[in-house]
Amino acid sequence: MRILKNCREAMKHDGRLLIMEGLVGPSDTLTMTDVVDLAMLANLSGRERTESEFATMLESAAFRLERILPTNGTLFILEAVPK
Repeated sequence: MRILKNCREAMKHDGRLLIMEGLVGPSDTLTMTDVVDLAMLANLSGRERTESEFATMLESAAFRLERILPTNGTLFILEAVPK
């Protein structure tokens, strides 16, 4: 949260924040993000987030999640704008 809030304070009102992340979501098949999520839980006490969790987190840092763009890999680009 500290990083997101610092980004927001440093941005102009028309800026855009781009985040590259894996997203956990409903799926019938095991994805690489699911594997990373399990490894983070077991080894680091961390975890990957869902789209709604990112939206809530960004909202708390005065951003609005505008869109999510897929990439050719396992990551997504989350585009957020200042509120």
